Amino acid sequence: MGQFRTKKKFKRASGLSEQVAEFLVSEIHKGNLRPGERLPSEPVLSKDLGVSRTVIREAFARLKQDGFLDSKQWVGARVAEPGKQRPFRLEDLNEISLAELSYLYELRVILEGNAAALAAKRRKEKDLKDLKEVLERMDQTVKERKDGTYPDVEFHQMIARATANPYLQDLMRFLNDRLKEVIRRARDHSSYRPSLPQAVQQEHVAIFDAISSGNPAKAQTKALAHLRNAAKRLGINLDQTD
Repeated sequence: MGQFRTKKKFKRASGLSEQVAEFLVSEIHKGNLRPGERLPSEPVLSKDLGVSRTVIREAFARLKQDGFLDSKQWVGARVAEPGKQRPFRLEDLNEISLAELSYLYELRVILEGNAAALAAKRRKEKDLKDLKEVLERMDQTVKERKDGTYPDVEFHQMIARATANPYLQDLMRFLNDRLKEVIRRARDHSSYRPSLPQAVQQEHVAIFDAISSGNPAKAQTKALAHLRNAAKRLGINLDQTD
């Protein structure tokens, strides 16, 4: 059964299960937990790492989904063979550097600009109805000066859904799930200037209008403008990255 050579202290904040999952992955990469090796039980890990069993369970679920663990009832969790591990991962984005964040926004530009163009070609009436409903919720958060991160993330995910491409939807869901804190950070920067949240809202409205009108080129242009502006709000100039 795996043993940890160093004690790890986790920050008492949201995303505790993510921190535990990332710690276990680092132990696997260091060779402290080897393929086929059984991990300590939930109660033991809970005590050793100083977190609840629920946190351990959530961390195990993520690692199983990412292919790092094989977990069977009555047998426990074992480290999966390397071939089962998913090659693409995003580590803790709360501590991401500005350079890494710029690469992440470049990825968003590549994916979401083309997704908006494709959505303008393929969107159905239900897609437009759902996008409009989310826009209204986003607008309400602006008026009430509340955090609009979740409807913001949902808006971008719905654009992916409107493409009718299941692989793009899955990839965007993976990214959006991990980008929530980054998007919240960008929206926090916007809130420092009274007029900026409304300007950000209008960027989303412009994307919706282009998709609604069935204009792929315009939808792509508006999506790219929004992402470049969002990056600038975080101190990133995508036009100058190399």
